[in-house]
Amino acid sequence: MRLKQPLWVLCGSILLASVLLYGIGSVLLYEKLSHLPPGYRGFLGNTPGCFTHFSEEISALDARPYFMPQYQAIYFPSRTHGITLSGWWIPGRKTFPAIIIVHGYLTSKADPRVLMMASLLHRHGFNTLVLDLRDNGASTIEDSRSSLGTKEYLDVLGAKDWLVRQGFSPEAIGLAGGSMGAATVLIAFQKDPHFKAVFSDSSYASLVEAVKEELKHRHYSPFFAYGGILAGYFISGDKLWQESPLNAMDALSGRAVMLVHSTADPVVSFWHPRQLINKALKNNQVQVQTWFHTLPGHCNAILLETPLYESKLISFFEGAFKTRDIEKK
Repeated sequence: MRLKQPLWVLCGSILLASVLLYGIGSVLLYEKLSHLPPGYRGFLGNTPGCFTHFSEEISALDARPYFMPQYQAIYFPSRTHGITLSGWWIPGRKTFPAIIIVHGYLTSKADPRVLMMASLLHRHGFNTLVLDLRDNGASTIEDSRSSLGTKEYLDVLGAKDWLVRQGFSPEAIGLAGGSMGAATVLIAFQKDPHFKAVFSDSSYASLVEAVKEELKHRHYSPFFAYGGILAGYFISGDKLWQESPLNAMDALSGRAVMLVHSTADPVVSFWHPRQLINKALKNNQVQVQTWFHTLPGHCNAILLETPLYESKLISFFEGAFKTRDIEKK
């Protein structure tokens, strides 16, 4: 009996130390991954009227034909009280729908991918609104942390409110985004049944799996994903598990969705679009269109295969909004 008590004490001490170390590691990783440096980061100076700052492997792309000199800087409230969002309004044809375009993690509305998407839509008559999500670009700094779309979808709904105030019908508003922006617009799409179409490029399906992949990418143990997500609740009050792009696959109700993803994506693996498709099929939601390609990198298709990307993007929104019928009127 004398040996058992020290053994239990030893085991309990090891367990307690392990829990403490896991908790400390989870908090440190949450702090590192969620933190957002202020401003436009690497995209300072980009506007719809002139943008560059492509990565080295895409430096050959000439963006000049895609510049949009006619744009307006706007500010509007998020659905979250006290948060003001910065955006660029790029008007198209008055009778055409408006598309809200949302940037990804650690970027902003000045990301050339966002501006290229706006330009491709603008060239075909669509009105576009690009915005800085909270804690990014020139929008309100709430806590300098990313919630990976689980709170930011309220900013997208704020952009929709602005468009409605400008006279757009709620049913004449679509959504588009890349990476975290794609996840954000899928969540917003599920929350508001008035959105008619959503174009999602390289979204995650499961936040837990996306965090695991990001940890692997940064050479950390994916074991800390669960603790990091829980740390977000205790530190910031963010229930990161509460919202999910998968929920959008339950709520299509005849509305159009397009999923774009690379089978070689090194950041958000091809496992994610498969889960989104499977969820849609399971719920007899057959409105999902796909373009799965083999291009390298994450969210690079729009810069590597711009004409093909343009045809996919425009064909999707023209079909969803019947814009060719609008042109005939």
